[in-house]
Amino acid sequence: MSPERLEAFIEMAETAWRTGATLPHFAPGRVEDSRFATWWGRFERLSASPTAAAALARMNAAIDVRGVLAAISAPTLLVHRRNDARGDPDASRFLAKKIPNARLVEVPGRDHPIWTGDVDRVVDLIEEFLTGERAVAEAERVLAALLVTRIYDTARLGDRMWSQRSQRFQETWRLLVGRHGGRTAGMQSEMMMSRFDGPARAIRCAAACAARRRTSA
Repeated sequence: MSPERLEAFIEMAETAWRTGATLPHFAPGRVEDSRFATWWGRFERLSASPTAAAALARMNAAIDVRGVLAAISAPTLLVHRRNDARGDPDASRFLAKKIPNARLVEVPGRDHPIWTGDVDRVVDLIEEFLTGERAVAEAERVLAALLVTRIYDTARLGDRMWSQRSQRFQETWRLLVGRHGGRTAGMQSEMMMSRFDGPARAIRCAAACAARRRTSA
């Protein structure tokens, strides 16, 4: 990166490191993910102090390996995301030209860490490079079951009583779906839908819902 951009990053690291403020500079695709943003702040706090982070940035910027690239004889794979937030793809193109028989693969994306963005694509490239064979996609197939739960005989209840009972049962329904390994799939009026990886779990959940409804009626 340019000296101006480097100094701007170092200044931010010295003042805002440990808060997660550097996330847009590394993984802009995860900025809207609140859980990841919180994790990133913790990652900063556990990895280095603000002073150490700034010193590391200066040290990395001073490393220059251009003079030894032609001496590399090991098979070399370069993987670069085309819109990488941290590294200019021209840098990897330069490496590919200077390292004998190097292979460069540019993949879509802008997140810099290898463990964000399209991780499967990157791992497949590494596996193919190491083994000489394309990675075989493993398809996990399950017999999914959709459970539709509906409460009947609501006409005899007043609006207020129906609303209270409905809310209580919806809370119970969510609890039972999770307990039986299912996932809620949506609600429409009195109809509640959930998905299970197998009919047995759906049946056990349906029985539990019916039993709970009878005891709470």
